[in-house]
Amino acid sequence: MGKYITMAPPVTIWWRCLVGLFFLWLYCTWTDISLKVNLKQDGKQYLISSTLLILHWVTYFYSLHLSSVAIAFITLYTYPAMTTILEPIFLKLKFEKLHLVLGAIVIVGIAIMSPTIDLSDGNFKGVVFGLFSAFCFAMRNIYSRDLALGHNGSHLILIQLIIGAILLLPVVFIFENNNVFLQWEAVVFLGIITTAAGHTLFVRSFKHFSITTASLLGSIIPIYGILLAYFFLGEVPETTTIIGGTIILSTVIFESLRVSRTN
Repeated sequence: MGKYITMAPPVTIWWRCLVGLFFLWLYCTWTDISLKVNLKQDGKQYLISSTLLILHWVTYFYSLHLSSVAIAFITLYTYPAMTTILEPIFLKLKFEKLHLVLGAIVIVGIAIMSPTIDLSDGNFKGVVFGLFSAFCFAMRNIYSRDLALGHNGSHLILIQLIIGAILLLPVVFIFENNNVFLQWEAVVFLGIITTAAGHTLFVRSFKHFSITTASLLGSIIPIYGILLAYFFLGEVPETTTIIGGTIILSTVIFESLRVSRTN
């Protein structure tokens, strides 16, 4: 969707927030999920996590527009490895050597999957935006941890989308956004499936896993991307992609089994 939609990334993300928050509001209202917010207690965390989420989305879409889907995907999914370092620092948790090892293995898999990048090439910008997007996503998940433990996942994402839509409102008057009427199906899909549903489920997982574990499990997403590209776009993955993907998938399966046995 990020590659297909031709609007400027900030405008696309504003519409994504708008569509996502509308359907999440309907869902919360229908299921009687409380929408009360304690701004005095949680306001700072909401603002920081929402800002990080918006920065993550906007920079990731810029990465998609500036480079290839492969580069954007691969650089974004360095965030689990970043999380293994950042989570203990910001949440004052004990470093788990196993998580560091798993994070390193994921980096190896991503490195194998990565195309050769010439730093003088235009794709370098895509790499920079992708890595910054990964950092913002890792930090957003960390700042959402305490909120996720005390609030319903749909409620949390709804508030973050409302704040995000407010923060991005000026871009509507800066960039052209008439294409939304030509690509409304993609924008609606982006808002409902990948935003309202996907991020709600991801945040809910924080109640059961550490941020690091949830992030490592999320590393399977590039594998989904490769499979979808094969079936819908006819893109056959290269040998290095298969090898790197196998390493990442093996790490995810191992962590999933380990956590399930622990619980």
